[in-house]
Amino acid sequence: IGSGWGIFSIIFAKKWRNLKCTLFDFANVLEGAKKMIQEHNMEPRFNLISGNWNQDLPNGQFDVVVLSNALHEEKGDIAKKLFHKSIDLVAQDGLLMVIGFLDINDPIASIFSMNLQVELGSDNTTLDWIREEIKETSIREKQIVRLSGGKSLWLGEKNK
Repeated sequence: IGSGWGIFSIIFAKKWRNLKCTLFDFANVLEGAKKMIQEHNMEPRFNLISGNWNQDLPNGQFDVVVLSNALHEEKGDIAKKLFHKSIDLVAQDGLLMVIGFLDINDPIASIFSMNLQVELGSDNTTLDWIREEIKETSIREKQIVRLSGGKSLWLGEKNK
């Protein structure tokens, strides 16, 4: 969701040869994704769906749903709604990945959070925010991976 050019999906598809990917983003963004997918000769394994996450999301259940740099673009209630819609898209025993500036103890993530407040009046999605939001859901935190540049990957698993 908010797949961009599909970089993460291409990496995953290279590692797991049977993986099929659905990318969801604005039509103009998916044009870039289409070129990247063609460069890696993976067209048959990718489904591109254009849309706006505030209006519609793909139908179905997915083994992995990735929110990469998506939640911080939205203000409180809209981010919350997108997060919970994303949980609904995760299949049983599937994974939800959230990638962003999640750890406010990281200096870069902290600066990013302040910038969002000043420029957009928006709150950053944090690890604590995610933990609070999953309390009443079937998603459980599985792992946190610190990435470069102040970003983190939060991984949750959907259980019965």
